[in-house]
Amino acid sequence: WGGSSCLSMEAQCEEITDENLCLMSKKFYKLDCLGWSGSTCMSRDFGRCADITREGFCQNSKMMYGLDCRGWTGSSCLGLEDNTSDFCTQITEKSWCSKASTKFGLECRGWGGTACMGNASTAEEITTKHLCENSLSFFGIKSLGWGGSQCLPVENATCSMLTQKHICDHAESELGLQCFGWSGTECLGSELMANLITDPEICRHANRRFKVKNVMGWGGSSCITNETMNCSLITAKHVCENSQQLGMTCAGWGGSSCL
Repeated sequence: WGGSSCLSMEAQCEEITDENLCLMSKKFYKLDCLGWSGSTCMSRDFGRCADITREGFCQNSKMMYGLDCRGWTGSSCLGLEDNTSDFCTQITEKSWCSKASTKFGLECRGWGGTACMGNASTAEEITTKHLCENSLSFFGIKSLGWGGSQCLPVENATCSMLTQKHICDHAESELGLQCFGWSGTECLGSELMANLITDPEICRHANRRFKVKNVMGWGGSSCITNETMNCSLITAKHVCENSQQLGMTCAGWGGSSCL
């Protein structure tokens, strides 16, 4: 038994899923494993720093596994071979990002809000408004502006990247993006998909607000359009019982949707 399944005679260390069984692998299975990484059992031939998933194990990698590792980034263990700025994004501790050069030997652009920025990092990786508004001076990265939860790239920003209503409502004047408007949960793009509208009040006024004619009405959890006139999309009993108001003839309420 390997922890979650029965091991074959050809089984490898990586198939052992229990820490204690991994540590006793030589006695139990006659497998010479490197040790427990924190989540997997590492083989002596293929064990890498990147396999280590616990900070303490990473910091003591030389003693525990005989592996020379750069150190723990906050989310992963870096090996000596992990020496390009691409690995900056694995640094998720702000204080370590500012010391990336001395601590990990990595040249990083700086802290992006949730992780360190590397040379290849893009605007979307900036997750703090203040940093986004100063992206060019801080990181040398051009951005369109703040989208609500991330910075918007200049080249391919979309309405769906806007995660706050007031930003969506002023998308054209402030960001130069032509969006239909806020659906209740997301910002709708230039081609209105009314079934994405999840707010009944927005749905009721959708034809006037978005200057379209295909919205039939509220279905209980989303808007019904003349392209999506399907009784099963009606999820409210009272709407189902009055489905003719949506231009539909339904059999009746089925318990969770209209039939």
